[in-house]
Amino acid sequence: MGLFIHSMKYSTIEDYIDRQLPENQPVFEELYRLILNASHLIQGAIMWNTPYFYHRGGVCYFSTQKKVPYLAFVHGNALLDEAGLLESKERKQVKSISLPTLQDLQKHLPYLQELLQEALLWNEQYGKVGKKW
Repeated sequence: MGLFIHSMKYSTIEDYIDRQLPENQPVFEELYRLILNASHLIQGAIMWNTPYFYHRGGVCYFSTQKKVPYLAFVHGNALLDEAGLLESKERKQVKSISLPTLQDLQKHLPYLQELLQEALLWNEQYGKVGKKW
């Protein structure tokens, strides 16, 4: 079933969430709310068959790795990450945090809100007007 999920083409972020494994749907629903509530300027779209969020360039996206939900920050290497929760996974720029359950997300909610604000501020300073990605 996992291979089937990843071979689907998603039309909207809601469609993406609806077609995930049932145990992952609450995590993605909460991530979606968290990201949209971070700023009225942030926009979301399906890019490369994944929910991406942008304002003056890419801010973050969410997906799964080995059936585990994660939130990735496009310029994660520029974020302070004082709690040390972001992982580079051998990527130069992107950093992410795995969120296996809704409880994991809720545990880190204030920190995720802080990271989102920091990512948005980075894009305000260094991003390009009108650039989606």
